[in-house]
Amino acid sequence: MSIELSPSKVEELAPLRAAFYQSLTAPLAGNWDEVIHDSDLWVIRHTGTPIGYFSIGDASTLYNFFLLKPFRNQHAQLLRHIVEEQSIHAAVTTTHNPVFLTSSLEVFDRHEVHSYLYTDYVDREIKKPEFLQDFTIEVLPAEKLTELVAFYLQNTGGPEFWLQNHLGQLLTDQSIIGMFDGAELLGTLEIRRNRLTPYVDMGLVISSAKRKMGLGTYLAAEAKNICLSSGMKPICSCTANNLGSKRLIEKAGFIRTGSIIELALTS
Repeated sequence: MSIELSPSKVEELAPLRAAFYQSLTAPLAGNWDEVIHDSDLWVIRHTGTPIGYFSIGDASTLYNFFLLKPFRNQHAQLLRHIVEEQSIHAAVTTTHNPVFLTSSLEVFDRHEVHSYLYTDYVDREIKKPEFLQDFTIEVLPAEKLTELVAFYLQNTGGPEFWLQNHLGQLLTDQSIIGMFDGAELLGTLEIRRNRLTPYVDMGLVISSAKRKMGLGTYLAAEAKNICLSSGMKPICSCTANNLGSKRLIEKAGFIRTGSIIELALTS
């Protein structure tokens, strides 16, 4: 099968992107849409007609691979060609992305679960911890950036310059909510909106001084209710080795529906 690969831009891929999202079995996790479409994009053509696309990120890692239906029987053959031509050594995909996952399992010889994905949820009443006296929730203004960066450095770690950019953008978008007991910041809820769906990915940071007291589960449940009452469908994720986050998410009523898979070539 004769194909042509050429660099592309996100706006040129609109019809293929629409078909890609229709092929998913559940929404992408977190900012995965940005990861895929802010990376190096390539279009796949057959006899001059676009039939799919792929994206390559850091360290020659494949972040997405998509083909239109008439060409999916050749998915492994085409992916091998792309891997060889682009010198790709690794890939990251999700179980919600069947075209990419199916072809990757035939081409890459090592894979492991990196993260768990939670999409569906059940109603679950979580009691407010008794030590909360004056619990309030508010959308945080841009003026809170310095205070917020300090809170994240204390409770999550991470490079300060990255937190400045990440949190600054969330504040600008009015997408970060503070949860307080009086004047004390207990935790934050990040609402990361997906570009093309009504789903939002919840990111929750809890004060380390208040952990293992039932607060995390309560705030996660409250965060879920905030999303639902605003007409948004909450999703979330955690790394496979973060057992504390896994327990918290599941206690709050989320149901695991998939995984993020890392794949690699070892030979």
